[in-house]
Amino acid sequence: MKDNKHGNEADSDPVARDSKRARPLLLPERTMYRDGRTPFTSVFPVKLLGEIDEFRLRHALACVQKKHPLLRCVINDIAGRPCFVLQDEPTPISLRIVERGGENDWQTEVRKEWIAPFDAIREPLVRLVWLRGEKVHEFILAAHHCICDGIAGINLLRECLSAYDQPDHDLGSYDALGGVEDIVPSGLLQSQRFRYRVRWKIGVLRLALSLKRSEEHTS
Repeated sequence: MKDNKHGNEADSDPVARDSKRARPLLLPERTMYRDGRTPFTSVFPVKLLGEIDEFRLRHALACVQKKHPLLRCVINDIAGRPCFVLQDEPTPISLRIVERGGENDWQTEVRKEWIAPFDAIREPLVRLVWLRGEKVHEFILAAHHCICDGIAGINLLRECLSAYDQPDHDLGSYDALGGVEDIVPSGLLQSQRFRYRVRWKIGVLRLALSLKRSEEHTS
């Protein structure tokens, strides 16, 4: 009877039935996702020299998106919970091109990206801005903090540049819906300092969520 009960519960839970295609946001992710409309964005600018081809850049973004399942997800409510849902044909990572007029233009675009929300139910939670000049350019990678911390963002930029430089190189792909650790290089995951930072961040987020609930209870 016990096994049948658990089987019936799994059958009634759409997330449990297809865990490879969807999973609920974990506590840290949900805390950073908030209501889905409030911007909580990590922004990573980098300056580049030389010539950049738009077609190769779009191809590089597609390669990075193909590798990481979280970049092929939208967020939908399933059974009352926000869930990452893997898409068979995801919307491509947005590339916004701005003509570069001067050395400080990137600061204006960074401020825009900080406050611009993501349309999480329709589009990937990452986007790229290209400040296009003749010989000098800036890339600004913006990602929702629920899928991307500082180390993950830097790694995504590194993979994008690598895919641009070597368009025939296969970055690989996988379909397991993990967390931000899937975007972080495996060697770094073994670092005690990195794991300490993750535990510290989770603790802070739990405290913030606890305080928020207390305020809601007393109000």
